[in-house]
Amino acid sequence: MQSLFAGDTRSITGALLLLAITSLVGVLGWLSKIVLQTMADWRQRRRDNDDRQEHLEEVLVDILIHADFDDRSVAGIIDTRRITALKDQIDSGPSDYRPFVPSEAPDPTFADYRGVRRRLEIELMVACDRFFDNSQLFHGYYAHLATAEFAALSSERKKQALDTLVALGEKVQADYQRLSQAMETAPEAQPIYSKVMSALPPRQDIWPNA
Repeated sequence: MQSLFAGDTRSITGALLLLAITSLVGVLGWLSKIVLQTMADWRQRRRDNDDRQEHLEEVLVDILIHADFDDRSVAGIIDTRRITALKDQIDSGPSDYRPFVPSEAPDPTFADYRGVRRRLEIELMVACDRFFDNSQLFHGYYAHLATAEFAALSSERKKQALDTLVALGEKVQADYQRLSQAMETAPEAQPIYSKVMSALPPRQDIWPNA
């Protein structure tokens, strides 16, 4: 009788031991799955963060190149010699004279900037906002010089419009200087600033024979 109970006890103990081992294996498997998933999620987040950082740097590079080109363009448009020549044309040309204004190809830089704007330091964000706002205002005003509305103005009003264009252009140039300084010191832009600026072509006088 005792041996019979002893056999039952051993069977129950063995079953409990087997159940414990099975449960432990299940728990370890579950923990292993959680750990692996956590590691995979962490790697994915790091890849996503690296991609976001790379995209941010690409946009900042584009902004620097675009702003430098725009500053040069504005400098050429409002150059005193050019404005003086246009005023002479207004005085001596036909009453409906209007200057030739070349069309501009659409530039995606501003739209790209809007996508990363909130990730920038406040100072850099403000500098970018001011530059883009005044640049767009300037180029919109400049394009207006080629319209029939401008052609219909009196000679004096046309020359006043050119003076306004110069004032707007000077704002863009001042904003470019602020933007350049902000780029040079902002943590997110500082690593690429000197590389971009050193790669840009030197500035030249667009009126060398004047």
